[in-house]
Amino acid sequence: MINKKQTEDEISDRCILLNNIINSIPYPFYVVDVNSYKIKFTNKASGFEAADLEEQTCFALTHNCTQPCNEKNQLCPITEVKRSKKPVVVEHMHKNSDGEERLFEVSAIPLFDKDNQVTAIIESNIDVTEQRQTEEALKESEWNLRRAQRISRMGNWYYNWIGETEVWSDECFELFGINKDEYPDNVVPESLSLSLYANPEETEELGTSLAEKQDTYELEYTTVPIDGQVKIIHSYCEVERDTSGNILKIFGTDHDITERIEAENKLKESHSELSALYTLSSVINESTTMDSLLPRILKTVTSFEICNIEKKGGIFLIDKGKMRLAAHLGFDRDFLELHKDMKPGNCLCGLVAESGKMIITDDYSNDKRFTMQYSGMKNYGYVIVPLKSPTGIEGVLCLFTKKGTIINDRIQNLFKTIGTQVGIVIRNTKLYEETRSLSLYDPLTGLANRRMMDIHLNELLTNAKRYNNKFFVIMLDIDYFKKYNDKFGHEAGDLLLSEIANIFNNSIRESDLIARYGGDEFLIAVSEIPDVPVSYIAERIRKNVEDRTDVTISLGITYYRKGLEINDLIVEADKALYKAKKQGRNRFVFSDFEDNSLRGDFQGDKNKIT
Repeated sequence: MINKKQTEDEISDRCILLNNIINSIPYPFYVVDVNSYKIKFTNKASGFEAADLEEQTCFALTHNCTQPCNEKNQLCPITEVKRSKKPVVVEHMHKNSDGEERLFEVSAIPLFDKDNQVTAIIESNIDVTEQRQTEEALKESEWNLRRAQRISRMGNWYYNWIGETEVWSDECFELFGINKDEYPDNVVPESLSLSLYANPEETEELGTSLAEKQDTYELEYTTVPIDGQVKIIHSYCEVERDTSGNILKIFGTDHDITERIEAENKLKESHSELSALYTLSSVINESTTMDSLLPRILKTVTSFEICNIEKKGGIFLIDKGKMRLAAHLGFDRDFLELHKDMKPGNCLCGLVAESGKMIITDDYSNDKRFTMQYSGMKNYGYVIVPLKSPTGIEGVLCLFTKKGTIINDRIQNLFKTIGTQVGIVIRNTKLYEETRSLSLYDPLTGLANRRMMDIHLNELLTNAKRYNNKFFVIMLDIDYFKKYNDKFGHEAGDLLLSEIANIFNNSIRESDLIARYGGDEFLIAVSEIPDVPVSYIAERIRKNVEDRTDVTISLGITYYRKGLEINDLIVEADKALYKAKKQGRNRFVFSDFEDNSLRGDFQGDKNKIT
């Protein structure tokens, strides 16, 4: 009896110990009958009381359904254990004791009877909801990081100083155009990293940073050509050291900054170009005569630091079929003597004057077009720029460059801009100097005289031929002016001419020109005005004179058509004026041309328009 009692006590103690051990497990623990799927036992961590488990099946308790799971993504652990007779681990969506759907990692261990048949399983449920969420967030973060690195052309790496091994991220292989499949586990030899540096000095800079025991360092280096392209890499590194300061590991990122550096260089070039144009404009605005203008332009352009321009050059002006060296810098007597009788078509400068196209050569000795040679010449490159204005080629700018200098498209465009800018100012200065030397205005009326009229009409004609523009010529005179003079005297006639001149000036645009053609006859040159017929302008002038004076005027109008010259237009306008006189005066008449749209549908006195 004593032995039986001891045995029972021992069994009871062991059961209590086993129960305590099971209840101490921090996650749900079940014993489930594999045939009925009923829960026979659970621990405290499940959150369920014994009364909750009475006749409860595992699928009803945890899934709130009437039969076991039979889905590919929700495999029933009991079914799997019965089939394999081996422990299994699956993930299931279970309801916890609060009824909340949670993701659990389910481990099922089979229990066998004496015939080696599975009768029950021991099932443990570990809530992995937060863990899986964290893992998914980490995967997404890693994916986003990889994507950001790929987009930003950035890779990361670390170097084990003691083991002398270097590991690259996938982005590093992509960055340097190296096949990662040739390097298991992304481990690369140190020799590969060092071979990427195009300049040995840059590896020395890295060694200096490490020797100075810096914890972080940055380095920009140029790679050897990768896939035919040189890259500029910005590397940022952090050094991990032991307590004695010895290097353990180096962690770093490599960022392809080639495009950024190229953009910065282009911005610098653009700034230099704008600065050059601004400087040139300032010089131009300070000069009013050709003698002072051209030397200053030449000195300014040869001081630009935009390419290898020598402080040597010249400006040729084209005049009456000849080329005159109007400004020069750094030329000796032989050069000046050789070029004193230059003509368009001679040598390189003459070819540019003739064709209007820029010539660039990096070595004149290899250019067969270079024909004017003299003793003591040095090998140079040339940039020869046509100086253009709206009316033609005014001259040529000849610049020297160091032999072998290549002029890129940006600098070529800059020289073209300079050529146009200088060409226009040369043209304007010529006109200014002509204006100074000639009296361009009628002293009585203050209007332009015949000389000024000729200049203006020829410019209009040149632009019309080049750009297919239209312009109008209006010839007018005062009706019965001789009778007015005979009645009131010549002094009164002069006053009348001055008064009418003021009316004319107030009746036309600033861009149009009115000139005293002779006596009481005037000529008006009118540029085409979109959507405003010339008849409106003519009628406004006629009516202003009629309203403000004691006399009237008659006007004849024509316009430029292809093939006509200035004299043709004046003759046509004069004939139209004669018709206006014949038809009763105090009106305007158009010359004979077919384009009636240019006459306009004037809404005033119909009798005044013919």
